[in-house]
Amino acid sequence: MNKINQEYLKIIYNMKPDLVLVYNDQYLDLKVAKEIKKISKLVFYLGDNPYYLQNRPQFMTPVFYEADYFFTG
Repeated sequence: MNKINQEYLKIIYNMKPDLVLVYNDQYLDLKVAKEIKKISKLVFYLGDNPYYLQNRPQFMTPVFYEADYFFTG
């Protein structure tokens, strides 16, 4: 797990938010997304063209399935 995702978990465990909003992908790891779901609702917002991720589908598709809500701009 990379340092960014370790920091995400520290924040989530300490603050225990009701809702976590992820803008675009924020390099969120699938394992971290599953941990967030144990504590919070997980929301993804794609503010850019949603097709910009087409060159990284293997990374994002599994994480998106963890979302409670999903919005695009």
